[in-house]
Amino acid sequence: MIAESQDLRSGTADGSEEWGYIPVRPGASMFYWFFKTTHFDGHLNRPIVLWLQGGPGLSGTGHGNFLMFGPLNENLTSREVTWIETVNVLFVDSPVGSGFSVVDDLADIPDNIEQISLDLISMLQVFMAEHPFYRNSPFYIFGQSYGGKMTTALSYYLHQAIEQTDIKCNLKGAGIGNGFVSPTDIIVNWAPMLYQMSIIDDTEFEKLSAIAQEAWEAGEHGDWEAVKRIFTEEFEELNSVAQFMNFYNIIEPYNVQENESEAVSQPELTIYDVNITSLMNGPVREKLGIIPDQKIWGDLLDEVYMTQFNSTDMFKPVWELVDNVLKSSDIDIIIYQGQLDIICDTSGVLRWMQRLTWSGKPQFDLAKRKALTTPGTNRPEMFVKSYDNLKMYWVLNSGHAVPADVPDVALRMLNRILNDTD
Repeated sequence: MIAESQDLRSGTADGSEEWGYIPVRPGASMFYWFFKTTHFDGHLNRPIVLWLQGGPGLSGTGHGNFLMFGPLNENLTSREVTWIETVNVLFVDSPVGSGFSVVDDLADIPDNIEQISLDLISMLQVFMAEHPFYRNSPFYIFGQSYGGKMTTALSYYLHQAIEQTDIKCNLKGAGIGNGFVSPTDIIVNWAPMLYQMSIIDDTEFEKLSAIAQEAWEAGEHGDWEAVKRIFTEEFEELNSVAQFMNFYNIIEPYNVQENESEAVSQPELTIYDVNITSLMNGPVREKLGIIPDQKIWGDLLDEVYMTQFNSTDMFKPVWELVDNVLKSSDIDIIIYQGQLDIICDTSGVLRWMQRLTWSGKPQFDLAKRKALTTPGTNRPEMFVKSYDNLKMYWVLNSGHAVPADVPDVALRMLNRILNDTD
C-alpha cells in the first residue's frame, strides 16, 4: 500500500503532464496519469476527458494511453492522432488493483459496479480539490467495453454526488463505447451476427441461439449465477466452432488452427493482441518513479477480472442507470459503436436501448440518422442519430476499440460531441 506520507505526485518540468496515487479508501489507492491538452486555447479553457478501460482489469494508463490515443504509442514515438490535441485527458487504472493501482489485500478489490464508481468519485474529489481551476471545466467520462459499463454507473453516481454537493465537477457527458451495459441483450445477438457473416452454419446457429436464449431468460428472472454459467458455456462453444474468430473485429480473423495439438501464432490484430508488459514495467515504470517495488503492472489482472466474474456483478445490466441520467439531468449520454465488434455487438446495444423509458425515446427513434463523411470525400465514416441529450454514433470500419481502429474518425466524433454539433 502507498504510505500516507509518501510523495504521491510527480510530473514533467514543463507541467504538461502529472501522475500519482490517490488513496480512495482504506487499503486501496488509485493511480492516475493526467495530460494537459496542446490545444491553442490552453488547458484551462478546454474540457477534461476521464478515460476508463475495460476488462475489467485492463489499465487505462497503459492500454488507453499507449495503445489508443495518448501522446505516445507503444514504441514511445509521437502519435499522429491523439485526443490530447483537443482535450485534457485523465487516464486512471480502475478498478483498484488493475494497472499500477494498488490494494493492501485482494479482498480490497471491489466486487460490484457501485463500489468501483465510489472509488472513482473519491479519486475525483481529491483531484478536483488539488486542481480547483478545473472545477468548472466541461467534464466528460468516456469508457470502452466494461469501461463503458463503468462509465454508465459513474455518470449516475457522480451526478448524485454533484447534486448533493459532495464534489464540485461540471459533468457534461458520458461516452459509452461498445459498452458491456446489458450482457444478456448482447449475448442473444452473437449467433445471428456470426451466421449472417458466414462464420457459423445452421446447426451451430441453432445451438448457440438456444444457449443465449437460456441466458437471456435467466437474466430476466434475476438469476445471475445461471447467467454466469451459461455465458461461460456460450463462450466456450463459440471458441470451439469458430476458433479463428476475432471477437473484437470480425473482419480480422486469426489463423485457422488445423491441428489442435499445435499452437498457431496469432498476429497482432487489435490492441488486445499487443503485449506492453515490458514497456510498462520497464521504461514507463522508470519514468514514473513512484511505483511501489511490489507492484507489477499486468496486462489483465486475473484477480480483478475474477472478482467481478465470481460476484456475478459483471453480468448485471446497468441500462436503468442510463435511463435515470436521461430522466434526471441534462447530461449528454453518448453511445458509440464500432460496427465490426462481436463481443459488444451493436445489435445487442440497440436491443437494450429499446428498454429505455425516458420520455424522449420515441422522438429519438423517429429522428433521422445522418451520414457523416470523411472530409474532402463523399465516403461515409459514421452515422449519427440524436434527440435532446441522447446521441448515438455508428462508426464504420472499426471494431471494439474505435479510437485505435479509426483514430482520425474517433477524434472528429469527439470534437462533434464537445461542440454539440449533432
